[in-house]
Amino acid sequence: MHNHTLRGPRAPEPDTTGSGARAVSADIPVVSRSYVGRIPVAEIPPEILEKQTGTARAYGVGEGRRPREHTMIKGIAITTVWVLDQDRAKEFYTDKLGLEVRTDMTMGGDKGMRWLTVGAQDQPDVELTLMVPGPPVMDAESGEALKALVSKGVLGAGVLSTDDIRRDYKTLKAKGVEFLQEPQVRPYGTEAILRDDSGNWFSLTERSERLDLDKDWGECVDPM
Repeated sequence: MHNHTLRGPRAPEPDTTGSGARAVSADIPVVSRSYVGRIPVAEIPPEILEKQTGTARAYGVGEGRRPREHTMIKGIAITTVWVLDQDRAKEFYTDKLGLEVRTDMTMGGDKGMRWLTVGAQDQPDVELTLMVPGPPVMDAESGEALKALVSKGVLGAGVLSTDDIRRDYKTLKAKGVEFLQEPQVRPYGTEAILRDDSGNWFSLTERSERLDLDKDWGECVDPM
């Protein structure tokens, strides 16, 4: 958990012999797989990126990237946040977090499923659907099991971005939002951890311009 770098593949050097053979350089430190997804490529130090070659150069962990012309998925449009009560969640995400309602309708008639989505004003192409576990999305038994996990507070729903975390931390605290961690400086930026009205926790992060591996990664917050 505390070993935050891997030794990457040995990067090939340019051929200087004309034979087509490529020499091998010293090992290259690359960002750990543990932090892939939390750290944008743009924040990885240039000296690391410059030494990576091939399609896996971004993190040096071998996943690779498809050429842009072959990419079928263009991005994430909607993702689900499981909540215990949609009316209460709607109030929390709009009145406290400042998101806007995108859709609030019943699908399939008066007795159908309520489709409730919210999103950030500055990100019109991404929505969170606030969904209560249970039929018709899943069977009743699975729904009750998922509700128990949500209310227990073990589910992390994602990362919320901000351009001024200390301002937003004070504002949200004043509105009664529960924080599990006050703002802390990390290699990728400054991060606080908040919990929604159902029990889901979010990272609230003001990203730094670049990754600073000299800063402390800190301990994982126990949401319990």
